Amino acid sequence: MRKPSLDTQNERAQCINCRNHFDRPAILRLKSCDVILEPKRKIYRYQIDDSIDIESESLDEDVGEVIQNKNNPKIWGLRNTGKKTWVKRTPQGKEETIENGKVIPIARGLKISFGNTEGEII
Repeated sequence: MRKPSLDTQNERAQCINCRNHFDRPAILRLKSCDVILEPKRKIYRYQIDDSIDIESESLDEDVGEVIQNKNNPKIWGLRNTGKKTWVKRTPQGKEETIENGKVIPIARGLKISFGNTEGEII
């Protein structure tokens, strides 16, 4: 089994070249994969919809994108660009629906129901 290139259990990471430590980026943990959340990163339908047959379905249908706040580029969010409404759940259990065009702030511990699949920002 291949060792992952980024330890998702630790909030600090180490550069493999210079050995300097840095804060690990937030990761969207899905059933099928982990997605590093960085500006302009897209989330694709096949990543969040288990009913998709990857062989026959289009792989370029994006349903989400990581964006930066225009006034403060250090604040990132995940914009719903798909057709389905998402449900965001905080660690305290508060739920909010996220329709097309709306944005979820990227914060560790948030869970997102995409309909068929649930993800968690770690």
